[in-house]
Amino acid sequence: GNLYSPGFEKISYYPNYVQCAYQLQAPQGMHGRIHFNTLDVDITDGCGGDSVSVHDFEAYGAGALAKMHCGNSLPNDYVSNSHSFQVI
Repeated sequence: GNLYSPGFEKISYYPNYVQCAYQLQAPQGMHGRIHFNTLDVDITDGCGGDSVSVHDFEAYGAGALAKMHCGNSLPNDYVSNSHSFQVI
């Protein structure tokens, strides 16, 4: 499937003060993969502003941060360490 920020397909920017959280789950015993086709959020030191973060649940504990991305450089694919993870 695909994940989009609000307004992605209709406008060229995303709304202010919006936080989206997507809980993703592969079948038990499997892993999930995230592939970025597009990434365009503000660039800040340490991704302290707008960002896309991946939280891997079972591998690192309840919702531990696995990856964080900002800017417009496409990151490498992310393969989860468990079957349950979240994209914020």
